[in-house]
Amino acid sequence: MDDPNSSNHLIENIEMESCVLHLIHRLSGVKKSFVMLMFYYEMGIPDKKWLDSNANRYFPDFEAKHFSIKSQFDYYVDVFYYKIFSAWDSVGHLLNVLYDLKLDKVYFKPAVECEKLKSNNKNLSDCLKKIVNDRVYMKANKLRNDITHSYLPSSPGLRVDRNEKTENKVEYPIFSIGDSNNPSVVVGLSGCITSTDFVENIKGLLNLFVKTIECIKEDNKINLAKLII
Repeated sequence: MDDPNSSNHLIENIEMESCVLHLIHRLSGVKKSFVMLMFYYEMGIPDKKWLDSNANRYFPDFEAKHFSIKSQFDYYVDVFYYKIFSAWDSVGHLLNVLYDLKLDKVYFKPAVECEKLKSNNKNLSDCLKKIVNDRVYMKANKLRNDITHSYLPSSPGLRVDRNEKTENKVEYPIFSIGDSNNPSVVVGLSGCITSTDFVENIKGLLNLFVKTIECIKEDNKINLAKLII
C-alpha cells in the first residue's frame, strides 16, 4: 500500500513546481513590459498638461509623433500591471500550497492576510503585510483595477461622477442633474495619470516585489533566490 504521506509530499512538490514555473513565466512578462514601457517613456511624452486653456484639445504639447509613443507606452503599462499582479498571485498560490491555507480563490493579498499563515509563520505574515499595506502597492492595485474594470487612468475624457462613485471625479463639469448645490450626477471632463507618475509607481512596485522575494527567502520552506529581479 502506498504511503499517504509520501503521496501528499509528491503532490505538494508537483504543485510547487507548477507555481514556480508560472511565477518565472510571469516575471519574464514583467521584465519585458518594463523594458518596453521605459523605451517609449524615454522617447519623451509631454503629457503633464492634458487639456488646453480653452478645454477643446487634449495634450496641447503633443506633436503628431507623441500620440503614437503614448499609445505604445500605455499598452505596455497595462501589460506590466497585469503581469506583476499575476506574479504576486503566483506567490499567493505558493503560500496556499505550503501552508495549506485552503483558500477557495487564491490571490496574493488574501493569502497574506489569512490567519492560518499568521499562526504558522508570523514573521513571514508580518513581512508580507507590509507589502500589501504599502501606499505604492495600494495605489498600483487601484490603477490595475481601473485599467481592467473602469475608466482608463491613462486616458482623459468624459466622465460621469455619481455621489456614490467618487473615484470618477469630474474636473471640468459640463452639466449636472439634480440639486445645483448637491447634484446626483455630474458629467464633464477628467484628466489622467501622467507617464511620469506611472513610471514612479512602477519602479516602486518593482522594489516591493524584490522585498516580497526577500521576505520569502527567509522562510526555509521556499527557495526563490534565483527569481530576484
